[in-house]
Amino acid sequence: MIYFDRQSPLFKIADQRNQVIRYDTEILDVPNQNNTPLVITLKNYVILRVMEIKLHKMTPTLTIADIFKKSRITDKPNYLKLRAREYIDDFFKHLQSKGVIKSFEWTKKGNKFFSVRFAF
Repeated sequence: MIYFDRQSPLFKIADQRNQVIRYDTEILDVPNQNNTPLVITLKNYVILRVMEIKLHKMTPTLTIADIFKKSRITDKPNYLKLRAREYIDDFFKHLQSKGVIKSFEWTKKGNKFFSVRFAF
């Protein structure tokens, strides 16, 4: 076991520079959604990116390709990707109901979903 008796100097510096992303973990508790390994991965990556975008005032868009790549489902069957999009949609609805974001919309390129844009 490793015991830290004080905060790391690097953490202190990052905290002072507002580089530490914080959020209430209760927003990860989406009603009627089981926490499978895939769902946990998707929710954690999406909330991290949403909070990062809010903190650093970046363009509020997440691409599906990026989410799938980070969740390691790029080469998985289409039915799994469809389910993943449904989980992401439910999560964004939950974030909207909790007031983390104001609204969101899916964008398409051709006939495929490309990204999700949101406002905060």
